Amino acid sequence: MARSHNLDLRNLIGNTALCFAAASGTVAIARVMVEAHEGNLPMISNNQGLTPLLMAAILGHRDMVDYLLDCTTGLSDTELVSILLSIINTDLYG
Repeated sequence: MARSHNLDLRNLIGNTALCFAAASGTVAIARVMVEAHEGNLPMISNNQGLTPLLMAAILGHRDMVDYLLDCTTGLSDTELVSILLSIINTDLYG
């Protein structure tokens, strides 16, 4: 398994491996990453300010949103509103 600190690495636009897992909707991979990381990996946003949770919401990945909602802490009011609007726009709300 990858070392925890490797999960913090970002590409040129700031995406971590968890961002890619969130974008793909693959919850099993995201779970392994979050459990292996010693910090709050779900709160690392990319250069556009998108957290993995918001990315999953924008792309309509219901299972990923459910998982990341449980393990993402410290979201600002602005981030929560963005997530709510995204899940409404992708028909995940309800």
